[in-house]
Amino acid sequence: MEAELAQAVILDHDANPRNFGELADATHSAGGYNPLCGDKYTVWARVEAGVVRAVHFHGFGCALSKASASMMTEAARGVPVEALPSMRSRLFDAAPTEDLLALVAVKDQPTRARCALLAWHALERAVASPVGE
Repeated sequence: MEAELAQAVILDHDANPRNFGELADATHSAGGYNPLCGDKYTVWARVEAGVVRAVHFHGFGCALSKASASMMTEAARGVPVEALPSMRSRLFDAAPTEDLLALVAVKDQPTRARCALLAWHALERAVASPVGE
């Protein structure tokens, strides 16, 4: 993906985040915090029969972390819970959606990669943390 297009995708998801706000019927939730830059998000998921059916997030952070969280809410829908870690670990090499290709540019920038992966790690913790437990 060209740099200008990647920047446009990131800025669009930052300005118009998808699935932003608490998920009323969430079955799982967890938070994520990056002390290096102050990004902080809560991720809610509805999991049914081991499959992610919906993901929402809320919080604040840089454009990259917010855009990545927004993209994650769309990409994770319909994914089996056990596939989430491999999806995250391959994110920069085999982006599962066109929008996620915008994140490849930060692959070799550890600080920026942490921002991009913050919500993904929170989602993995969320699916291991049922609401109310």
